[in-house]
Amino acid sequence: MFSSTEHREQLEMGHHRLDKILCHSESSKGVYCLQYDEEKIVSGLRDNTIKIWDRKTLKCLEILNGHTGSVLCLQYDERVIITGSSDSTVRVWDVKTCQMLNTLIHHCEAVLHLRFCKWADGDMLQGPFHRGVGHEIPDRYQSEESTGGP
Repeated sequence: MFSSTEHREQLEMGHHRLDKILCHSESSKGVYCLQYDEEKIVSGLRDNTIKIWDRKTLKCLEILNGHTGSVLCLQYDERVIITGSSDSTVRVWDVKTCQMLNTLIHHCEAVLHLRFCKWADGDMLQGPFHRGVGHEIPDRYQSEESTGGP
């Protein structure tokens, strides 16, 4: 179990003590979202960054920069991390290299949630997009910026 708090109190869950990791920087006011698997924890922060942590050692492995607003939501699989922000963009990152692969910038408001769905004929990114409920990502490894929209 993981929890986010702005305070420095000790957290406990039943008979288990929860280890605390310092996810934020001096300018940050907290963590808005996180997802984890057996190896890593990925967190989206109010200071506009995404931090990747080693789940066993709780050490920060990478800091992803690119958003100009708080990172409000994220989802990842074995290849990409997809993040949504108060800067009205969705960004796609390579898990292995931690490089930004694509920016979807046709949103008119903060991106509060998103979902990455795998389909047999391609991938779909679903979220609160302007005049629509989804965006196809036929080649999620393009390096060009995607702009426009209906």
